[in-house]
Amino acid sequence: MRVRFPFLLFLFLLILSCSYPPEGTTSDTKQKELIVFAAASLGNVLEEIKQSFEQKNTIQVRMNLASSGTLARQISQGAPAGIFISANITWLEYLNRLQAWDTLAYNRLVLIAPQDYPVPEIDDITSQSLLNILQEGRLSLGDPAHAPAGIYAQEALEYSKSFAPLQDKLLPAKDVRSALMLVELGEAPLGIVYRTDAQASKQVKIVYTFPSNTHQAIAYGAGLVQDSPLNRQFLAYLSSPEAQAIWRSHGFRIK
Repeated sequence: MRVRFPFLLFLFLLILSCSYPPEGTTSDTKQKELIVFAAASLGNVLEEIKQSFEQKNTIQVRMNLASSGTLARQISQGAPAGIFISANITWLEYLNRLQAWDTLAYNRLVLIAPQDYPVPEIDDITSQSLLNILQEGRLSLGDPAHAPAGIYAQEALEYSKSFAPLQDKLLPAKDVRSALMLVELGEAPLGIVYRTDAQASKQVKIVYTFPSNTHQAIAYGAGLVQDSPLNRQFLAYLSSPEAQAIWRSHGFRIK
């Protein structure tokens, strides 16, 4: 069977037209995406900032939330992050290759209990006052080995000389959201978390706010893991007036 040349030419042109984008378009018109590694305590505020940013730009933002220490180690091992947002400046410094990093917002550290758990008024934190409240229960907090909330909690307890006496009563969690959940579920009668997380929960109540001089400042910072115009655009948006309003609405203090 003979195949005519005009048919072959038509088939070649058809394949060619499918192999290249139409005139006036480029591969840049495809949906763009950037990857943000962020502290677990930022889930709610970053989801709102993400939605606001995506509405203004044809860009998709993908979030990976975990403890700052866990994320920093993942990035150091080559995880494909574009931006890293940490709840502790130390983990930003740990990744000494970050670029253009700056502090975004601040938080407070609080002691929480389940809404229906009877807790006497606390004027000051001591190991004995905590033991009296805990009874047979345990104190939930982020793991100080990698979770910034746990690091701040340890500092605050050490300030009142309560950390060592409470060693057997501590219930470390992988991140601050997990520490909060343990109290919400009644697995722990007390927990130490960020004020913003406690305020967002209907299952817990704040029974004490740690003075700011009992631990290092709870500062959230962000930096570029991969430098690109797209990543810089989102990094700048995190400090924009629109984003700052969202930070404040979730209880964070802006620098």
